[in-house]
Amino acid sequence: MMYDENYYKTGNYVDYMQSNKKKMYLTGADIIEAIEPKGMVLDFGCSVGYLVEYFSANGYDARGVDISDWAVEQAKEKGLNVSKTLDISMEYDIVTALDVFEHMEIDDLSELLANLKTNTIVFRVPICLDGEDDYHLEVSRNDPTHIIRWTRDQWEFLFMFHGYSCTDLNMENIYCGPGGYSAIAKKV
Repeated sequence: MMYDENYYKTGNYVDYMQSNKKKMYLTGADIIEAIEPKGMVLDFGCSVGYLVEYFSANGYDARGVDISDWAVEQAKEKGLNVSKTLDISMEYDIVTALDVFEHMEIDDLSELLANLKTNTIVFRVPICLDGEDDYHLEVSRNDPTHIIRWTRDQWEFLFMFHGYSCTDLNMENIYCGPGGYSAIAKKV
């Protein structure tokens, strides 16, 4: 499926451009409070760049990467440092990946985690509850681009396999819930 303008303006998002900016700014504030990044911040799967915009406005060297031509174009029109290609040689203080990893093939995600140069990843993923074979939340089940349907334990195992330890992230705007897992993954 293409992540075109239609993807961001229908379905689960209704209109991503109107509804998510404030939410992403508040989430960015929570992330800064929780981690206090010192260097470069990468928003992996940045969409139209709301987190990149927020981090940049708050003095961080913020970059974004997304596979959507349409989303990258929207971000670049705002003058943001966003591209379609991840520079795997760069070192990042933190990487954010909110509602992104579930869209990836498992092999591609594993390769990313093996090669990404960062000690800290802030992520949020929809999850299946133990004993369920599909996402707990209907909104997550409704997105046909969601590929990985795992429990929290399966996500934690993947990060542990790649040398990260996960700590729940429970703040006002980014938190764990019955159908979602938000965490800070730190290299150990």
